Amino acid sequence: MLFSKTSILAAAVGLTACVDAHMLMANPKPFESQNTAGNGPLKADGSDFPCKGDKSYDAGGVSNTWPLGSTQTLRTIGQAVHSGGSCQISITYDKQPSKSSVWKVIYSIEGGCPARNTPGNLGSSASASNPDTYDFKIPDGLPTGEAIVAWTWFNKVGNPEMYMNCAPVQITSGSGKRGESETNLIARDTAFLNGLPNMFKANIGNNCGTAQEGMNVVFPNPGSSLEKGAGPFDPTRQFTGDCAAANGPIVAAAPNPAPPSATAGAPSPTGSNGAPAKPSAAPTTLVTSAVPAAPTAPAPAPAPAPAPAPAPAPAPAPAPPPKGGNSTSSCTAADFGKIICSADGNQIGICDYGGKIAMGPVAAGTKCVNGAIVAARSVAIRGRYPRPAA
Repeated sequence: MLFSKTSILAAAVGLTACVDAHMLMANPKPFESQNTAGNGPLKADGSDFPCKGDKSYDAGGVSNTWPLGSTQTLRTIGQAVHSGGSCQISITYDKQPSKSSVWKVIYSIEGGCPARNTPGNLGSSASASNPDTYDFKIPDGLPTGEAIVAWTWFNKVGNPEMYMNCAPVQITSGSGKRGESETNLIARDTAFLNGLPNMFKANIGNNCGTAQEGMNVVFPNPGSSLEKGAGPFDPTRQFTGDCAAANGPIVAAAPNPAPPSATAGAPSPTGSNGAPAKPSAAPTTLVTSAVPAAPTAPAPAPAPAPAPAPAPAPAPAPAPPPKGGNSTSSCTAADFGKIICSADGNQIGICDYGGKIAMGPVAAGTKCVNGAIVAARSVAIRGRYPRPAA
């Protein structure tokens, strides 16, 4: 069969579009290295994670300012949207992020990112502006200062891939007044940051894959700031490998947990809608012990009988786990990924891959309320910070 020069050229152009016309973050404005590295996915072996292997993280005049509490907009360019997918916005305070850096999620989009209701691709242009944008709020509890933000994307159709672009940001104070000491501010900022979920990572040689073709990824821990797009979703069949191990614990770290209570047991966890979650079975067997009889006064009779012993008193049932410890319960596939709070807000858990809820203490200075980690007392202006816990 013979092919004309025109048909061969058209096929070549189409192939080039498929290879090169992926997506690139436009706002926040990324490091220049993200442009020069191309707009394709991260390498399957993870060798260019994070940020496509940026070595210098030189802003080169790029500036993005995010005041606490402000609303920011995610914009992308390109038309190879792969029918959308799921995205996250994450932040780290490392000056030069490495593979061991901790990225904390501040916004998740499940389905419809970077394009909503789009079968296939929008076209073949790598420079066209994407009409779909996504607004999100900068949490009031973030530490202020220089940071690096990442946009990550898991495509709905096509090869299982992970896309990542990074940008420098300056987190600035809001308009409120400082009402706490510097030490308290640092502690509370750190507690809030540690309470945020870790970035989800897959398809980069970490024994975690998104292999369900045509399904939008449901993040194991999307956080409290979540946009839920159109399906389909099937969290029970979406991953391969051991994603739980690859992405670390899903319970927030507690650097300074409160001392365990010897008298009060761990409260029953509640679901994200406020209804009690299914509790684990509590022990019902009572432990009993015989109580010796008290001696009686001597009597004239030669062989006085001792007074009858009282009925054995039951010992109290074993105490449930203390507030500071961990406990587990079960959940259904319908609750997959939901954050579970204890009744008093001192413990947090999430319905994970195996249908279990691993409850653990929240970070000091925070509470778990209605499926979200919040500061025990809000502050408007933040101080400096140590590195967050993984």
